[in-house]
Amino acid sequence: MSDSPRQEAYTHGHSERILRYLSQRTAERDADLLLPHLRPGMRILDFGCGPGSITLGLASAVAPGEAVGVDIEPSTLDHARALAEERGVQNVRFQVASVYELPFPDGSFDAAFSRSVIEHLADPLGALREVRRVLRPGGVLAVDDGDYGGFIFTPPDPLVKEAMDLYLRVLQQNGGNSWRGRELRGMLRTAGFSCVVASAGVTEVQGTPEDTRAWGEFVAGLLMRPSFIEQVTQLGWANQSHLEEMADAFRAWGEHPDAFWVVVLCKAVGWAE
Repeated sequence: MSDSPRQEAYTHGHSERILRYLSQRTAERDADLLLPHLRPGMRILDFGCGPGSITLGLASAVAPGEAVGVDIEPSTLDHARALAEERGVQNVRFQVASVYELPFPDGSFDAAFSRSVIEHLADPLGALREVRRVLRPGGVLAVDDGDYGGFIFTPPDPLVKEAMDLYLRVLQQNGGNSWRGRELRGMLRTAGFSCVVASAGVTEVQGTPEDTRAWGEFVAGLLMRPSFIEQVTQLGWANQSHLEEMADAFRAWGEHPDAFWVVVLCKAVGWAE
């Protein structure tokens, strides 16, 4: 192992606004491809667990087994621990770790999961191979990632479209790939998983006034993050004034009574040999 594991740039950042939004995710909705394969007594790894709302659902599915959530950002794990205490979930623990160098022996887990992690990684195959290492033979892995080759929104707005194009461009600059969802089945197979099955659903469906307003505020907050502004302006892709215009446009879009937003979510499940 190297002394300093690879660190990835999480384009969303870890602001309070971001963590609140991510905390709305649940295992029932976001890990539905994996849940039928879980049994009581299993030990499961949630890598890139963020604020832990999915991890807690996975813990319930394997109780009295254990769920372990790992993330490279300590502040998100503080939120995860607080959420676990609030909900009284005891068969879960969280620790700081890189998916490229997991601090667990070979064959430590019966199952593993990630939600919207692979799209942010510069070396997804390296990460998947490391996850495979810590799975026992016959262990199951499920991964979910959005694919922005299939997203729609209405009403159309040039500034909203420009803002999303800019976000995806920054994601690519940071080593991620917004079209990874379609590649999940092939990546799991290449990483050594067998019997790989892929499917698709929808995620980030915003179709109520509350949903679209929250999504508009979420993206506006992302565009106004100091680190995002600094990166974009240094690259010469937009100035702060134009970023403010895009943020205002996204907030206005979120308030529109006809606003609707859908992103395709791709999923794959496979087994360690």
